Amino acid sequence: MNGETKQYDVKPLFDEWEAFKALTHTAGLFEQGRVDAHGYGVCWNDDIDLECNELYERGIAVTA
Repeated sequence: MNGETKQYDVKPLFDEWEAFKALTHTAGLFEQGRVDAHGYGVCWNDDIDLECNELYERGIAVTA
């Protein structure tokens, strides 16, 4: 772990993956996002998740 903070925009995924569209129209679903059980990504449910590599490679560095 290198202590970096990154921001990831999920909006482009709404057009790319059908499952991600649920984040736009299912009330409260986006807020249920959490680190997966093993700490290797973020998940919302069995159909929607993002791997840590995706988040790191495409995330934008945030400075304090």
